Amino acid sequence: MTRDNTLNFRSFEQYVLALTLVALSGVLIYTQLPERLNLIVYDFAIRLSPQTVGENTAIIAVDEKSLDALGQWPWRRSTHAKLIDRLSDAETKAVAFDIIFAEPDLNHPEDDAAFAEAIARNRNVFLPLHIHPRSYETTLSEVIPIPELTAAAKNLGHIHVELDIDGIARGFYLKEGLGEAYWPSMSLALAQSTHPAIALQLDPVEDNMEDIAAFVNVREGYTMIPFAGVAGTFPTFSYIDVLNGDVSEAQLKNKVVLIGATAAGLSDVLPTPVSGLASPMPGVEIHANAYSALIQQATIQPLQQLWVYLLTFAFVLIPVLVLPRLSPEQALPATLLLITGVILFSLAVLFVDRHWYPPAAAVIGLITAYPLWSWQRLSQLNKFLNNELERLHQEPALTVRNLAERPVKQLLSALTTMLKPDAYLLSADDTVIQSHNQSQLVHPKKLTPNHWFHTASSSWIKFYRGRDIYEMALYWDDTRDIDKKRAFLHRLKMNDIARKHASAFKRYEKIASRIAQVRLAIDSMGDMRRFISDGFENMPDGVIVTDPLGIVLFINSHIEQWLKLPKQSVEGQPILNVLKLSHANTMTESHSGHNQREPDWEAIIQKVLINGDPSIAESTLGDRDLMFHFVPSFASTPGGAGMIINLSDVTSIKQQQRERNELVSFLSHDVRSPLVSQLAMIDGLKSGRITLESDTFDKIAHHAHRSLHLAEQFLQLNRAEQVNDTQFYECDLLTIIENSVDSIAHQANDKGIKLSIEDEDELWINGNAELLERVLINLLSNSVKYSYSETEVNIALTETDNQAVLSIQDQGFGIDEEELPYIFDRFRRQKTSENSGPKGAGLGLNFVSIVIEKHHGTIDVQSKLGEGTTFIIKLPINQG
Repeated sequence: MTRDNTLNFRSFEQYVLALTLVALSGVLIYTQLPERLNLIVYDFAIRLSPQTVGENTAIIAVDEKSLDALGQWPWRRSTHAKLIDRLSDAETKAVAFDIIFAEPDLNHPEDDAAFAEAIARNRNVFLPLHIHPRSYETTLSEVIPIPELTAAAKNLGHIHVELDIDGIARGFYLKEGLGEAYWPSMSLALAQSTHPAIALQLDPVEDNMEDIAAFVNVREGYTMIPFAGVAGTFPTFSYIDVLNGDVSEAQLKNKVVLIGATAAGLSDVLPTPVSGLASPMPGVEIHANAYSALIQQATIQPLQQLWVYLLTFAFVLIPVLVLPRLSPEQALPATLLLITGVILFSLAVLFVDRHWYPPAAAVIGLITAYPLWSWQRLSQLNKFLNNELERLHQEPALTVRNLAERPVKQLLSALTTMLKPDAYLLSADDTVIQSHNQSQLVHPKKLTPNHWFHTASSSWIKFYRGRDIYEMALYWDDTRDIDKKRAFLHRLKMNDIARKHASAFKRYEKIASRIAQVRLAIDSMGDMRRFISDGFENMPDGVIVTDPLGIVLFINSHIEQWLKLPKQSVEGQPILNVLKLSHANTMTESHSGHNQREPDWEAIIQKVLINGDPSIAESTLGDRDLMFHFVPSFASTPGGAGMIINLSDVTSIKQQQRERNELVSFLSHDVRSPLVSQLAMIDGLKSGRITLESDTFDKIAHHAHRSLHLAEQFLQLNRAEQVNDTQFYECDLLTIIENSVDSIAHQANDKGIKLSIEDEDELWINGNAELLERVLINLLSNSVKYSYSETEVNIALTETDNQAVLSIQDQGFGIDEEELPYIFDRFRRQKTSENSGPKGAGLGLNFVSIVIEKHHGTIDVQSKLGEGTTFIIKLPINQG
């Protein structure tokens, strides 16, 4: 799947998620399934911030005390007339009854007239009506007070209170009526009378009013009541106390009085958000709360349904936009934060704007968004993992480093080939698979899985391959290098850990198995990366990798050392600048004195990166001769190609070439010269140009001996270069010195030079006695050759710091200070010495330095013209 297709697929999934959440929240709003959750939030908010109690609102309660004093309910209406007169005398502002007077008092008809006259005298009495079917067989009807009372009352008001789906009263309709909503609620009628300036906004009713039947209850303006508190919050006076005058007129003056029953079994008590089912509130106090909220303009209006839909849709679409931009660990906190924000928004609208926004649909939508989005992510992740695992399976695996995947027989064959055991054994479940000299092996009492167990001459291990248990044993007769072999064995990982983990993950759920597969794939890729990185780092050549623009991506440690540039300053820089800077640095530090020509790096890089052609260049950086191989690299994806530069240190090869050139030059001159002289003398004898004299053959012999001496020096030099530690043995330096002195004694006697040896004690070292003797002969021969007659050559042998120190001091011509650094170079002749004595080929001291170096020693020279020369040789004692 390409990246564009992936993006399109993700966009499609976002659209699906958005439509799902919108549809879900729309259904929840329409069906009101989460209404109980909305009401829980609303009740919490109402209890959190109750409204204040109206100062001029009071309740006259028909309570148990009044029933005890006045007798059984209902009371005579003349009693209510007396109460109205009391309230008229107290100059109350308005009186409202929460008592239905729908039928005349047939037993006391005069009471109805008295009650009506009292209402008329007060002029501010409000009577209730009730819309209810008079029987089960009839339709709804408006139950209003008897005509006398209706005519005397200032206004009528309905006393209906709405119960929500949980049976709790939270609000009422401002107007109701059959066929038309023209009856105000009791609280609205009171509020409009006492506060004419109050303007209320009612929800519009459908326009097809003519289609509404006359028996249908039409309601307008649903309003929610912000209760002031639990039952008894409003000032309440007992009916009998007011009637008997026990309540002063000052306490009732300018009050809006609501009269209703509060006695148990008599009143219409209802549960409210502030009281609940445990302590319901009487209907008269509910109307008091409604009236108080109306005059304070604190009533709560439900938000219009259109806005509820729009806000809910907006909230549930937020996670669709936000969650794709968050990490998985941030998604859950963000969802919880959004849910909290929705609830806080609902409370803010309630307290500030006095409108109720039900948040449950949005909250459920947000809660649903998280698992849906997580499911989408897991689905995408699973598809991605499947694709990547399939792709990784098609990639070449680096199994060469995982010994656990090698066949056990192949492991045994490789170990026996490398470690050369004299006996070995391989068994599976106590069955011998392969063995050799098994009688030499003694099985240990106990083997710990995956740990090598060693005896004096053998090594054992027990390891697992799937369900099989294998044992392997190796035995050696010669135990000299057994510790190194055992250290090698301990570095090997024989157990099949990968399969063990895979089988363990199969026992768990599928996602765990998938994680295990991904982990194994990552381990495989990491192993491949480490293998490549270690390979680049440990290879003997320097490696530089660049991108298609020639920017350095990787270098190994050899590049840092050879180019004398830190890795941090090279990576990320153009390769052209790096090559020029390294060449400039090495030119500055170089003291060779010859001109180093810089290759045309720019042309080479353009040829490789633009044309895709490999190229080769040579450059001398400091004391190193480097061969640059430029090769273009091609990636599987366009634009991913670059360049690989391989730097090979060809210093030794160049040195060999220079030595070979010097050898050719030497052979063409020094070796050829005596041969030419011999041939010339022989031709002269043949032609008679040269007469046969006594020294003629001596001259021919001299040239022949010179050629032979040069040949011997070449043979000795070649032998010295080929020697190694395996050809060393214990030898006595004093014996070597004495043999060398004996070999050179005749030459010294001819010049009257004395050879003396100091500290004649044996001193044994590991070395090659023949080569060391040849070294001393060369040095003593030079001392005699380039010394004045009748002088002395002193040879001293001492032991210092576990080193044998041998010094040869003569009283000869000496060596110029400028020539001292070059005396051990091949074919190097010292001008001063050569002018003062016999000429040499320049191979003797080179042979000396090579032999001393092969013996892990050092040689130093101290000399002054005219005073003599001292050679000091230091060789390690007991060198292994």
